[in-house]
Amino acid sequence: MSKTFRLMPNLAHFLHPRTLSCHFVNVNVTACDRTNIIIRLTHSVQLNSNGMLLSCHRTCYQRNNSTDKDVSNLEKRKNETTKAYLYDLGFDTKRIEDKSPTTMKQNLNQIQNSIHFFRNLNLDDKAIQSIVSRQPMLLSRSLDHLKDHVDLLKKYCLTNEQVCDVISRAPRFFSVPVETIKGNVRYAENLQVSRKKIAIILYYYPSTFSRKRNGVEAVCVQILDILKVHFPMDEEIERKMLRSMFMSSPKVFIRSPGEIVRNIAFLVSLGFTDKALYTVVRYCPETLRVYPHYIQAKFDFVQNLFSLDDTDTATLITRYPKFINFQPHVLQAKADMLQEVGFTLQQIQQQPRVFSFSVDTLNRRYKALKEAGYEFKNLRVLTMSEREIKNEVKNLESSTVVEC
Repeated sequence: MSKTFRLMPNLAHFLHPRTLSCHFVNVNVTACDRTNIIIRLTHSVQLNSNGMLLSCHRTCYQRNNSTDKDVSNLEKRKNETTKAYLYDLGFDTKRIEDKSPTTMKQNLNQIQNSIHFFRNLNLDDKAIQSIVSRQPMLLSRSLDHLKDHVDLLKKYCLTNEQVCDVISRAPRFFSVPVETIKGNVRYAENLQVSRKKIAIILYYYPSTFSRKRNGVEAVCVQILDILKVHFPMDEEIERKMLRSMFMSSPKVFIRSPGEIVRNIAFLVSLGFTDKALYTVVRYCPETLRVYPHYIQAKFDFVQNLFSLDDTDTATLITRYPKFINFQPHVLQAKADMLQEVGFTLQQIQQQPRVFSFSVDTLNRRYKALKEAGYEFKNLRVLTMSEREIKNEVKNLESSTVVEC
């Protein structure tokens, strides 16, 4: 079906005294085929006074949309094929589409290769479904990308089973560029963190290295910039402090520099300044990871338990920064147990390290020493190592036998 429109612009326009200029525009639109639109334009027809043709210019424009539609249909068929394949394997295709729409647009061979790669690592289909539901873009990563991550983990002596465990627990680790991870690992090596410890962190806390490009370095720089204002340090002390923190609390280095600034400012507001601030941050790095109200809760508990003012509370926590690591009810249970066997709060305050041990351990140590005839003057003996306590008990029992 065709429609034709004939347009007649103003005539009687003379470009020359003896020249008449007429413009005719013909537009033909083919409506029967919506994928083909043909437009023809004819214009600038000039005749002289005798009717002779002086010039004629024709412009034709044709657009064919059939190719665009064919491409669209091809993409749609590809999406449906990929979706059907994943659905047949038991994947939650709706969740995948919602979280990563581009995954369904991947070549089916690419999707199949990724799934075979995971299967070759001895991951079953149920585990793969769980991994993909949380990180769908893994299906669109190249095989080289995935192999680089596996090779990096195996370089630090992780077994195939441990690699599978990392994928299952932290699939995002495998979605970030491997150079991001390598850069953070190199910085840890520059702090002289041992390969064994790096392997442990890669296995238990892989996001420490994958959260952000140069993320570990950014947190370290932020910590040093603030602490050096309160407590000047040379490079060797800086490295030792950061290495100690990284090895004991790697989760701290997942935090943003802004969170580090916030927490250190909060510690200063509680009265931790100069060397006290350095001590608390170094020996209890968790103070930089938890939210300020958690720190406040532990501070208030210690203050109320021993009836101290703010300054004395800060001093006591500086002597034993790991107060911050324990929940108040855990600290209370240990204090109750020690008081039940006859120790005073003042004696407990003099040996805050006693809170490092569980209630069961304290009970067992106390009973063993008491039965061997030990006379408690303070709590120091309960904070000794297991070997030292066994030797003490043995010596007491030997002396009792000799007396007999």
